[in-house]
Amino acid sequence: ANGIRVVLASVMPVSDYFKPQTRNRPMEKIKALNEWIRAYAVKNDHIYVDYFSALTDESGLLKKDYTYDGLHPNSAGYDVILPVAQKAVDQALRSER
Repeated sequence: ANGIRVVLASVMPVSDYFKPQTRNRPMEKIKALNEWIRAYAVKNDHIYVDYFSALTDESGLLKKDYTYDGLHPNSAGYDVILPVAQKAVDQALRSER
């Protein structure tokens, strides 16, 4: 579409450190959806932004330091997301379709 690059982002991880979040948002489903989004992006020559990997801890959950409720990022979480998003935007602006 007029040389505009599509940027698709992963679903962010959740955790149960503050409130139970994984019961309604199972990590297996989030990981499966992220893999589908990534594969779709690759197949269609879109850019994929992996917030999930940037925000997980050693247990594979949303790192406690990056959230206030286990679902939404806090300021520290956004500080991690920003350079990941900026890299994808820069890539989209540099490349032509």
